[in-house]
Amino acid sequence: MIVAGELPSYEAASFHAQQAVEKALKALLTRHQVEFRRTHDLGELRDLAEPMVPGISGALAGVEALIPHAVDSRYLLDEVPVTAEEATRHVEMASDALDRVRSLLREYLEAGRPA
Repeated sequence: MIVAGELPSYEAASFHAQQAVEKALKALLTRHQVEFRRTHDLGELRDLAEPMVPGISGALAGVEALIPHAVDSRYLLDEVPVTAEEATRHVEMASDALDRVRSLLREYLEAGRPA
């Protein structure tokens, strides 16, 4: 997946990548009834899931790189400049994480569907 086109700023792509991974991890934790504090720390959320989903820490290694793009960049508290190449890496990382979590939740989600 490539972030295509010339944009004046690529920070929004990285922000949304961070948010996607955060929400996916929180969905996974919620499914396993694991309590978590209000946080944007993807490493913390991923590590909380490890006991229920062994290997997820390795599968999602590196997601911490998205943390600076959470709140601070969104509200211009500490803008983190992002290049098109970095935004592409961030979107790919989020896409991989979403695919992983979706596959982990598939059986659970499909079990609740009417036949």
